[in-house]
Amino acid sequence: MSDELAAVCDRHRAVLQKAVTEYRWQLSRRTEYLEPGRAQLLRDQAERRIEALQIDPVRHRDLDIRAYLAVRDGLPLRYDARQRVFVARRGRDDVTIRPNSAERRLGIVARLATAGVALDQIVTVATAVAAGPARRTVCTRPGHR
Repeated sequence: MSDELAAVCDRHRAVLQKAVTEYRWQLSRRTEYLEPGRAQLLRDQAERRIEALQIDPVRHRDLDIRAYLAVRDGLPLRYDARQRVFVARRGRDDVTIRPNSAERRLGIVARLATAGVALDQIVTVATAVAAGPARRTVCTRPGHR
C-alpha cells in the first residue's frame, strides 16, 4: 500500500468517525429492547454497512486518488457523453471519473460526512450512486409508447 493511499484511508475514516459514532449510538437505542439474536443481527448488518463506506487498502488498492479527491473536494464536474465519464478540472489537468466508480461513491460519502449528514442518509446516497443511473427500458408491444 502506498503512503498516499494510507493517508487517504486514514483521513476518510476520520471524516466518517462522527457519523459512525452517532449511528452506533442510535442503533444501540433502537435495539435495546429487542431479543439478543435479533439485536445482534441488526448490529452485524450495521457494521457491514459501515465497512462498505470505508476505503479498504486491499479492496481499493487501485483507487484513483486524484479522482477520489476531486469528488471529495466538490470540484465542478462536467459529463463527457462521448466517453461516458465525468471530468473535473484540477489546475491545468483534467481528472476523469467513471459514473459507477468507487472513487465517485467514496468521494461523495466523504463529502456528505464532512457536511454533517447522518450515516443513514449517507448509506442511502452511496447505494444510489453504486447502482448507477436507471436504464431506460424499451417496450416492444405494438401501440405502446
